[in-house]
Parts: sequence; C-alpha cells; structure tokens
Amino acid sequence: MRGGNRGAGVVGAVGVVGVVMGGALVWLATAVAAQRPDAFVESRDHPAIQYSTHPVDTSVSRLRRDLEAGRAQLTFEKAGGWLRSLLKSLDIPVESQLLVFSETSAQAPLITMKNPRALYFNDVTAVGWVRGGSVLEIAAEDPREGVIFYTLDQRADARPVLKRNNGCLECHLTWDTLGVPGLTTISTFPMSDDKNAYASGVVVDHRVDLDQRWGGWYITGKSVPARHFGNLPVIRSEKELARPSPPPPMLQSVAGLFDASQYPTPYSDAAAQMVMGHLAHMTNLLTRLGWEARVQSQPTPGKMQNGNRVTGAASDLVDYLLFIDEAPLPRKIEGSSGFAEKF
Repeated sequence: MRGGNRGAGVVGAVGVVGVVMGGALVWLATAVAAQRPDAFVESRDHPAIQYSTHPVDTSVSRLRRDLEAGRAQLTFEKAGGWLRSLLKSLDIPVESQLLVFSETSAQAPLITMKNPRALYFNDVTAVGWVRGGSVLEIAAEDPREGVIFYTLDQRADARPVLKRNNGCLECHLTWDTLGVPGLTTISTFPMSDDKNAYASGVVVDHRVDLDQRWGGWYITGKSVPARHFGNLPVIRSEKELARPSPPPPMLQSVAGLFDASQYPTPYSDAAAQMVMGHLAHMTNLLTRLGWEARVQSQPTPGKMQNGNRVTGAASDLVDYLLFIDEAPLPRKIEGSSGFAEKF
C-alpha cells in the first residue's frame, strides 16, 4: 500500500515515535499494550504459545509431508504455475476467487487493475496468486497456533517445497489481527496520485457498512449493493477526488476489463466477499481466545495474571458469532461464480 504504515504490532503503532525518541520506544510499547484489552499483548513465543517453535498441524503441513513421502504430487502449468494443482490438493474451490488490485501485498509492484491479485479460500486455508509473481502465498489455520504462513516458489524446474514464512507477520500480526497471527481484508479508500500520498482504509468484517467496503477489489454478482468502493480505481487525480465518488460499475464478471485468460474463473464473487469478510475476523477471535486462555493457565512467574482478558475475549467471540452490530444489508447480495452453491 503506497505510503502506508505496514509495521507490525506495537512497533508499527509507535514506530515513528521510537525513531525520534530512541530508548523511549520500550516504555511506549508497554503503555500501548496495556491499553489494549481487546487484543493479545503477550509475545507470540510466550511459553504457553511457542508460535515459532511448536509443531503445527495444518492442511499445508500435511500436504508437505505427503509431497515429501511421495504420496502426493503437484503439477506445474504455464497459466498459474502450481496454482490449480495446489487448490485441488487443499480442497479450495476456484469459485471462491476474489480479485484485489490495491497494492497491499508483498508482491505489490506487480498488482494493478489490469493484473489483480487473486485470493482463494475455504474454512481453514487461503491462497494468494499474482500473475507473474515469484511465489504463491498461503495461510493455513492450526487449531492451537492460529494462522501459519507459507510460500511456494513458482518454478517449473524445481520440486515444489512448501516453506513456512514468518516474514508474512510483518502485515499479519498487528492490532488489526487482535495481536495474533491472523487474516485481514482491507477496503482501501480513494487516494491522491501524488507520490507522497498516504493510503487509508478500513479492515472489513460483517460490522462494516457496505458502502465502506471493497475499495481496491473487483466485485461481481447478480445482485450487489448500489454503493460500495469496489470496481473503481483507488488512485485518482486531485480533480477526481474533489468530486463525489461515482457509483461503482455493476459487473457480472471481469471479462473484458483485462486479460483474464490465465485466471481460473472470470469472477470476483460478491457472496465470497461476504463470507471472507466474516471469516477473517472470526479466525482471529478464535485464535485470540485460545491464546489468552493458555497464557492464563500457564502464568509467567512473578507476573500478575488478569482473568478479565479471557472473559473479554470470550465475550467478543460470542458477540461476533451472534452477529451483534452486523451492518444492515440494503438488498439481497448474490454472486455469479457458483461460490454459494459450493459453500
């Protein structure tokens, strides 16, 4: 995201101050953490967590073992590399495809409205693909440790190796993910084409009004809200920004907008967007509650434990499960890719 602060966790929140004030960073980080009862504030490598070192059991770790043992294989294709074969092996439907063109990935320089990043997901795994990119990006849920991140090099001349990549935590371990390794879907608001402009937006879940969602994403479907930020350029001239934002184009598919021939489908399904927006925050809430409970049951010697953190995490989870504060749906939302039927 151009100009955006992509720092992770506390360092991301107070990084500028830390640069200016040097040693004050530690004190400020502690103060900020103490003010976050809605997020996990301990280290991901707390003795009760051991995120970096504890064995994991994810869809990807199981596939990796099967590849190493010769029980599974992936096929490299000219269009998409390992993508289609990986999706099939992880039981991820291509109908879940979502297309994002805001520059919000580690492969941001390749992402444009003519070359959007594609995301695919099921209940426990998500895969990101950029046409022309050097890697596939994968996030998989472990029941104990939360979301584990992997990459797969897009090379036809090499054996496919699924590598764990904690570098993804730069963007996927922040206050927006509740202080745990997690998922986010971001709606990027229109911004100036000035090279010094900063991006802004909102992390989307089912509580965000629909007219604030989907900035930087393509949205396709048979019935979609009349107002949202999708399907329109994020970066605009000052003259364009001075005028009211036009209504988004209503798209059945992305056919004709760019060369979509290498993508598995020509859709960025509205129904899939609704599910992903709910699922991402739900995943983070579940991880946070598990981590808070484990820290409470294995306290750090000499440190007072706060049982209210577990109670608060449980309350937040239940409220979200019951769709408390869900944004109203102004009209029926219906996709066009077949995702709803697959789901």
